Amino acid sequence: MGKVKDLSDSEKAKIVESFSEGCSALEISNMLGRKIYVRNSQKYTSSSARFKLKSRDITHVTREVARNLRSSSARIFEAAGVDQWFGEDGRLIVLPNPVSASIKKPIILTDEELNPLLQTEFVKAFKGSADSRYIDGLGTHVGQYQLNVDLISLQFNHHPLFSKEHMLASRLEEVYDQYVIAFKRNADENLTNKLASLRVAVLHTEENIANCDKKHETHLLQLKARCLDYRHEMREIREQRDKERADIREFIKTIIKFWKLIKKVRQQTQCTNTDVKIVVKKQNVDYDADMIEWKNNLENELEEKKCLFKIDYDQLLAQYKHDMEAYNRRHKLIKKRKAKRKKKRTQEDDEEDYESDSDEDEEELEELPKPEEPLPFDDQAVALEIEEKAMKMFRKPGEPILIPKLSHSVEITSTSQCPSSERDRRNAVPKSQYFIKIFFNDKEVSRTSSVALDGSNFQVGFNQFLNIAILQKPENLKLEVYQTGTFSSFKLAEVFPDIPDPVVNSLNVLPDSRDFASEYSTSFNHAGVGSGSEIVLDDSTNEKVIPMISGILKCSIAWAVSNDGVTMSPPQQRDAETAASAMKKADPILAIGSFGNLDVNQLVEYIKNNNLDPNDPENADLMYFYKTYSSSDDKSESLRYYRLEPLKDSYDFCTDEDLNNNLRFRLLKARWDEIPQFKNEKMVCCLEKDIDPDIFKEYDKSLEEENKIYTEQGEGDAVDVEWKRKLQVRKKAYNRVQKQFSEGKHDYQFSGVVREDDAPDTANLWSTIKHSLEAKRPLRPERVDRKPTPAQNLTIDDVKILVTIKRAENLPRRKSYEKGETLAPFVEVTFKDQRVCTSTAFGHNASWNETVQLPFTTDNNDYHASSIQKIDDFVFINVFDEVSVDLIKDKRQRSEIHRKLERRWLGSIKIPFGNIYHSEKVDGRFRLNTPILLLGYEMNQTDSEAETILSNASITLFVTIEPTLSTPDVPAVKVCIYCS
Repeated sequence: MGKVKDLSDSEKAKIVESFSEGCSALEISNMLGRKIYVRNSQKYTSSSARFKLKSRDITHVTREVARNLRSSSARIFEAAGVDQWFGEDGRLIVLPNPVSASIKKPIILTDEELNPLLQTEFVKAFKGSADSRYIDGLGTHVGQYQLNVDLISLQFNHHPLFSKEHMLASRLEEVYDQYVIAFKRNADENLTNKLASLRVAVLHTEENIANCDKKHETHLLQLKARCLDYRHEMREIREQRDKERADIREFIKTIIKFWKLIKKVRQQTQCTNTDVKIVVKKQNVDYDADMIEWKNNLENELEEKKCLFKIDYDQLLAQYKHDMEAYNRRHKLIKKRKAKRKKKRTQEDDEEDYESDSDEDEEELEELPKPEEPLPFDDQAVALEIEEKAMKMFRKPGEPILIPKLSHSVEITSTSQCPSSERDRRNAVPKSQYFIKIFFNDKEVSRTSSVALDGSNFQVGFNQFLNIAILQKPENLKLEVYQTGTFSSFKLAEVFPDIPDPVVNSLNVLPDSRDFASEYSTSFNHAGVGSGSEIVLDDSTNEKVIPMISGILKCSIAWAVSNDGVTMSPPQQRDAETAASAMKKADPILAIGSFGNLDVNQLVEYIKNNNLDPNDPENADLMYFYKTYSSSDDKSESLRYYRLEPLKDSYDFCTDEDLNNNLRFRLLKARWDEIPQFKNEKMVCCLEKDIDPDIFKEYDKSLEEENKIYTEQGEGDAVDVEWKRKLQVRKKAYNRVQKQFSEGKHDYQFSGVVREDDAPDTANLWSTIKHSLEAKRPLRPERVDRKPTPAQNLTIDDVKILVTIKRAENLPRRKSYEKGETLAPFVEVTFKDQRVCTSTAFGHNASWNETVQLPFTTDNNDYHASSIQKIDDFVFINVFDEVSVDLIKDKRQRSEIHRKLERRWLGSIKIPFGNIYHSEKVDGRFRLNTPILLLGYEMNQTDSEAETILSNASITLFVTIEPTLSTPDVPAVKVCIYCS
């Protein structure tokens, strides 16, 4: 036994903690690197005796092994069947190492020794198949194909440089064109003649019905059906005629309205910008003839409505009688049952039962609705309705017919005589230049030169003819309109013309007009109305519109013609088998019967089994074929339902049932849906067999409890049942709210996932130069609202608490202030275990203007709102005075000076973190909590209470979180500042 040596306090504490966890003396020896022997070790196994360990119970052993070590070795030798740990060579007895330390070269077999099936066969290189995108194959230009694009002009219906008069004139011309089309169509007169012919046919049919013999019942039914069809057709034609009349009347009203506005604008601006002029001709009419026609139209329409109503009224009356009979039978049955129960009533209990049964009968009578009798035809009400509609929509008797005519005969005011705003607008028009890019198969192949805008008609005359050599198969064609700016160009609109047919060439093509529109928004300081902003058309009615850029591109696209007169278009005819195989790859349905290989029975069976959509235009031919060749039973059975995607099942690698029964897939889905029991599953086993089969047992049981319907018979009294139902509703509401919150967290945005900076461009060059010229510390800085950062994009080092200490006022003064000692305050900010200080200022009205940062972390690095809301810590802000104190108090002469810096507390405030989080910032001046008695310092003395409040020690600061964290949708929380 060696000399006893006491252990250190840390070693003693570690030994006691190990004994409390059930460790043996051997394990503790190996842990400390020293052999120990513990006497009465049983009394140190509980936590109550952790710090009662004495030095005499622990001894340091240097020469022999403890008894428990020897007994453990003996047990291991006996179990392993060995006598010693080391062999004769002095090395530990272990099993041989299966890993070889030497590098072995693999055996190389010759061609004779190698199996013939494993020998490498060398094949001569061959040229691959041609690229399917090219017409004649890759690198082989068999034919010459050329597409000619003739860009004629670009006409703007609205341009940002339009004046208000231009905008009104453009709308006037648009409405006038619609009026001319409707007027030339002359639909009013044609429909009136057709209506008169149908009226004559109805009278003739009614005469035939009256003269028809009742024995010919079939012929009589056909005449009645024909008469009914005539009346329905009369109603439709009358509605069309009324609509045409109302449209023409509305066109005339709109034309006159825009013309009045144009004249009003010309008077206000004292100049004319457009040459449009409206002349309205009045055509007088005969009042008596108009009145006769007016009354005839009203009487005819009333008679038509009355006849159609009579047919519907007879059907409704028959249905009413049937429903009334059923209602009376039910009513009599309830009364009979009530009288029968009343007759059997003898005792008081039976009387109570009778009363309850009678209440049920009365409730049943109330719930049983009584049929309503259909109302007869009201001649006066219908006639009044027809007359009101005619007075509102049509020309009144004796009112002259108005015929507007548009002309371009007004002289435009010269630029020198216009106001300054109008002159600036006209000078800006020629500076606008445009060009067009041509894209073939999503690749730019050509572009026009820039052409200036013509201010007289706002038209860009390109008149440029472009040739495009075609190598690839034509898939799409796109024209992009660009406007040149000061430093760069920007895309204004896109036009998608069709690929011309092979028979359309440059000799027979006709110009085509393509409409385009743009969402580009701009505004000007001159008379230009701009685009994308509200414009008041009429000041009297305060009518507002938002004009957008629009116009018409006039162009022609055709295949070129060679010198031999051959159209240079790609070939369209291909081999039948190649075309059929390509069609089958694209769409097997369209390939059925495409080249004459048609089996009627197989096609009918295919349509029947796949349940194609009968409303899809692509399936119209197949559905017509199916109705023609299939039997009536197949029609009624197959067309009751259909599949939107008939080929979808062929691409499914498993069924939905297999996915739902897979434990791993179900666990991943539950974690993704953030179900409370599984949302914290960090790792999921790769194999399904490694997952516990009962992992969803508790979850399925909770779902059954949630969907369980509680009844009084099975669950006890009514109070317990009601309580369980309320708990069930509360749990469902909680789960619904959690699900909505989880869906909100996964609402990713592109900017939150991908950080993509804008490409450098000359357009944003000025903004870069402007920022570099701004003052570094402006006198009035503007705080810009920041967008919250998604929680999934944040890491540990991303979130900081920023505290800007601006200044402090009315701090306590030192009593030795008169001796020349000045206050030296500094601020210390503390959050959790983090602490940071500002520099030292001077004076009781100190100013720092410093920003300090405190790192902010959460449990498990979860920055979602649900986790951050649980933080209840405070941000402590303390103000100290830095004082230099002499260590030697006597007045003797000394060669060295010994001083120390002390900090003396002057005041503090504390801010709850929840207020900073919900309010996003805390900004203002706050009162410091200073002690009533502060040794060595004195407060500012004031006479009045108001001056006392103003003279309190205060600090001005700004606290926020960088970056801004997403907050839950809760009402605003008032900021509370606690002083401590």
